[in-house]
Amino acid sequence: MRTRYGADALFPAIRKHILAATVMQPERWWYASQLARHLKVSKTSLQRELVNLAQAGVLRKRTEGKQVYYQADSDCPFLPELQGLMAKTAGLVDVVREALAPAAPCIAFAFVYGSVASAREIATSDVDLMVVGEIAVADLALPLRKVRERLGREVNITAYSTEEFARKARAGHHFVRSVLNKPKLFIVGTANDVEAVVGGEAGRAQARSESGAPGTPGHRGKKPRRRAS
Repeated sequence: MRTRYGADALFPAIRKHILAATVMQPERWWYASQLARHLKVSKTSLQRELVNLAQAGVLRKRTEGKQVYYQADSDCPFLPELQGLMAKTAGLVDVVREALAPAAPCIAFAFVYGSVASAREIATSDVDLMVVGEIAVADLALPLRKVRERLGREVNITAYSTEEFARKARAGHHFVRSVLNKPKLFIVGTANDVEAVVGGEAGRAQARSESGAPGTPGHRGKKPRRRAS
């Protein structure tokens, strides 16, 4: 049984968190003290990693007076791959998973879809979150506020009861079927849980599109805020 997410095995913890913060917000400049506060670690614990990442061309460095700033280097040839990895492991997924953890017993499955799951997002792209289970949107307000604060992005949530989601999927509801057929990043549950709820061809389509392949960020498509209807 897998007990570690991909980035945990590939990177030391502090490097993983630095990468998650910087490459997930590539337009943002961080000074060391600010980044330390964001990650809830000491500034000294970051220094060696920041220097090494800058020397490797993953981060760029800028000095203003006594402040040293770091930013993801847009010229890094594997930046898109790092963004895809961080989105699926140490970055966005883990932040949302941690926030939803207290409510997880009431959630059949939850996943991120849209531009983030397809690795086409830019720094300001919204996070589209689907939650299916016996929980009200109001009960998720506080956890999702924490997600917004940590990621610096808006979170658009669509919530359905398990019964309603299954009924809409089987009836060919346009939005639900569209989401099922596109890449998604699971926060709670797996493709098996979706198939168990939906069954039939809709569930099998979900299994085929469980993960999105990393790609380069694309243009943001503005979407209306969705709620279950």
